[in-house]
Amino acid sequence: MSSSKSSTIMTGLSVGKSDGLISLYDPTIFQTKRIVKDRNFMLLMGNVHGCDEDILIRNVYAPQAQSEKLLF
Repeated sequence: MSSSKSSTIMTGLSVGKSDGLISLYDPTIFQTKRIVKDRNFMLLMGNVHGCDEDILIRNVYAPQAQSEKLLF
């Protein structure tokens, strides 16, 4: 018996020397309803298979240089 694994890769914008954000999830477990991408963050809203409530996954890029540490 063979098993097949599937995944979805969501990439964000790169900032400076950073290669950007990346989120990896299995669409058979997490179903996205909405995706928001910006320069410093990525939001994935959806639900986990078997759960009725929506969840929000946030992926944030935090610059290390003090001059770049602004609230967004």
